[in-house]
Amino acid sequence: MATTTAIPTTTSTSSSTTSNILNPGPYHEIDRLIRNNLDYVNEFEPGFNLTFQRAWSKRLSTHNTLAYSPLYFKQSISTQLNDGTSIVLLMDNDKEMEAEITTSPLPNVTTKVSLNSTVSAMMGKQQPVIFGTLCYTGDRYVSEVKLTTKNDGLFGLSHMHAVNARLTAGFEAYYKAVQKSGGASFGLRYQGKYRNFPFQVCSTYNVMGDLGLSFHSPLVTTFPTDIDLATRFTLNTNSMESRVEIGSTIVYSLKVGKRVLPMTLLLSTSSAKVHAARLNFKTNIGKISLGAVIENKRLSYGLSLNI
Repeated sequence: MATTTAIPTTTSTSSSTTSNILNPGPYHEIDRLIRNNLDYVNEFEPGFNLTFQRAWSKRLSTHNTLAYSPLYFKQSISTQLNDGTSIVLLMDNDKEMEAEITTSPLPNVTTKVSLNSTVSAMMGKQQPVIFGTLCYTGDRYVSEVKLTTKNDGLFGLSHMHAVNARLTAGFEAYYKAVQKSGGASFGLRYQGKYRNFPFQVCSTYNVMGDLGLSFHSPLVTTFPTDIDLATRFTLNTNSMESRVEIGSTIVYSLKVGKRVLPMTLLLSTSSAKVHAARLNFKTNIGKISLGAVIENKRLSYGLSLNI
């Protein structure tokens, strides 16, 4: 892994190596392009999954997910206020509930607060799990402060700074008040170009001894085909256990009559003998995703339909 972060984070989904380098993004996204090509396997959902999305107005939308074997249902309601504040409410059939509020009280400042609980916990008058983050985005840096009541309380701080047009450096640190323990990680990201191929190299290291080295580059960028390549090497310097991962994203635009049908194929393999593939494409019905994972010589496959 690129970094062991004890506080939950969110990730964006952009896949361009040539993103705005003066704004380096938050620290937990230092190797985002690599993770987009490799870590989708962690989000794999076996079986059949059906998602319904509907925008009832410009400010109100709903998102429902239904899965079988085992039966799972999750519903979320999103709304946006006049000042840009967004509120999301979620609940699933396990009676787990979550509320998330995101707002921007000051220029360049974003805050997010989420509360997570269950019906039984609320009936037992237990306090919900609270997670909050404060993010400030400068011209060449992004700083975040994070707090959570999970695991008896946790405080975190991260900073990502664009040293120049190519080099970005950052760190993350957290502290557990009750256990009086903490941790930290450090990272570097270099973006360059070899001939006509832009590339990105990342290196991270944390106090647990986890070293990560990763590489990403778009190999083909000529319409109708785009091909990205990502590799990652991780080593625990204490146990000397290592892992190598290779992944690729292939985007092909298929012309059907007067329409262009974009299809995305993700492929990955690793020295841990975990192999995965996922095909995404759009139809008149909605988005369809077909996935398969081989782990411990066992094949799992899934079909997701988003309408």
